[in-house]
Amino acid sequence: MSYQTGYRIYGIHQDEFPCTTESFSGTLSEADYKAIMEEAEKLPLEELEKVEAGERRSDGWITLNSKEHKVEAPPNRAVRKKWQEFIDGVLKKYAPSEKREFTKRSIQGETVKPLSITFSELLKNPQAYDGKRIRLTGYYHAEFEESSFAISKDDLHHFSEALRKYDHCLWLGSFSTFKDLRKVSEANDTEIEFEGTLDMESHGHMAAWMGELARLTAAKPVEIAEKPKSAEKPSK
Repeated sequence: MSYQTGYRIYGIHQDEFPCTTESFSGTLSEADYKAIMEEAEKLPLEELEKVEAGERRSDGWITLNSKEHKVEAPPNRAVRKKWQEFIDGVLKKYAPSEKREFTKRSIQGETVKPLSITFSELLKNPQAYDGKRIRLTGYYHAEFEESSFAISKDDLHHFSEALRKYDHCLWLGSFSTFKDLRKVSEANDTEIEFEGTLDMESHGHMAAWMGELARLTAAKPVEIAEKPKSAEKPSK
């Protein structure tokens, strides 16, 4: 059994944002797992996907028996409250707060000037830049369920079997809500200089990347310098 809380941040319009995450990892007995699943299967699911007129839509999902169910009903709806009470009860019984691990972090906001570093410097000690605003140049590739940013094209798929991650490659996130959005897909498969916030606790699709460059504030494709023209031969 694993449990983790986190933040989904779209923009920080201040110099610093302190945050605390919590996590738990443990083993459930087969009997406990069966009891939890039986209780979960009794809870309503269809109502979670319905949103009434005037209600604010939520964004989430529940996977039960290998089937995914959208969670769009707001927290104040009865069906959401039932599910929340169930989850809170499971956590209280099997993952009490005294057994959880709490991590406090400080994240820089978009008002902080980014630090220019190289990918080589980042890979030597990525944790040293966690939560920091950085400016980084590398090779970018995007396709369905992939948004990869690495030092070179060859490093895009450098996969570590031990870590089960692309350990030389960042997941490239979206632009900060405090900056004008720019489409970077037009500059796919090329070198780009990005500015953003490094998040070493976020690992992209299927948690397969070493970290994420989040809340981007700039994207500048690296221009290939034109080769100097050969000198014209003097006329006779």
